[in-house]
Amino acid sequence: MNISRNDAPWLVAIAIGFVIAVICYIPYIRSSPYGPSGGSWPGLIYAFVGTGMMLFVMLLSVRKKVPTLRVGSMYTWMQGHVWLGLLSYPLILFHAGFSLGGLLTTTLIVLFSLITLSGILGLILQHFIPRMMTERLPMETIYEQIDHVSNQIRREAEVIVESLEPETTENPANADEVAAYQRLQQFYLQEVKPFLHDQKSLLSSRRMTQGMFDQMRKMVPEHFLPACDDLQRMVEERHQMAHQVRLHHWLHGWLYVHVPLSVVLLFLVAVHAFVAIRYI
Repeated sequence: MNISRNDAPWLVAIAIGFVIAVICYIPYIRSSPYGPSGGSWPGLIYAFVGTGMMLFVMLLSVRKKVPTLRVGSMYTWMQGHVWLGLLSYPLILFHAGFSLGGLLTTTLIVLFSLITLSGILGLILQHFIPRMMTERLPMETIYEQIDHVSNQIRREAEVIVESLEPETTENPANADEVAAYQRLQQFYLQEVKPFLHDQKSLLSSRRMTQGMFDQMRKMVPEHFLPACDDLQRMVEERHQMAHQVRLHHWLHGWLYVHVPLSVVLLFLVAVHAFVAIRYI
């Protein structure tokens, strides 16, 4: 989700909510002779509101699995997920009185902190990486199609090189073209083909790619040049797809931390609530 002007009402709302929470917390802590307690009425109110926001935030996964559900747009749910998730964090800290407490509450705070930080990281990545892809990857491919397109490029490169093979005759006039084809074929087999198959190659360095192709162009006849251009274009496209895969992993990799920890947190919150209610 990209932060835009559409998020202004949410920003205003959570800012007001945070200010109200702080204003209520100050007299509460001053009137507590033994310090704030999660079991006091103010502490329970903070817990109830904060946990309610957490539950709403976690309902996003349910909303995604039911796209036909006409309860707000997916974008609105995403906005609520982000901004209410951020506001729930200080509310839970107010509930705990900024104290870690025992093992269970310490685990809850640590998990909630990690989830919040990973969510903020994900928000930053989702704001900048799509723009980076647009600017740096003019040949951007649909991510799910990358393997298919890569295989297609490999086959096309093979056909291009094979189509240049001269007829093997004893004609001396054909010797130079045979030699040029052998140089191009050797370059293809040693550098281009391994790179297109994700193997070790000097072409893995984008800085060396232009120089190597320029050198090859000087070693082949003029009618080989379009083939050199096509091969270089394919190498560049493969470079961009590899870069796209790396950015895609950055764009979504944080979810492998955020989602599992959220599930664990939800379970431990239920345990914490059960224990708290039992001993109130």
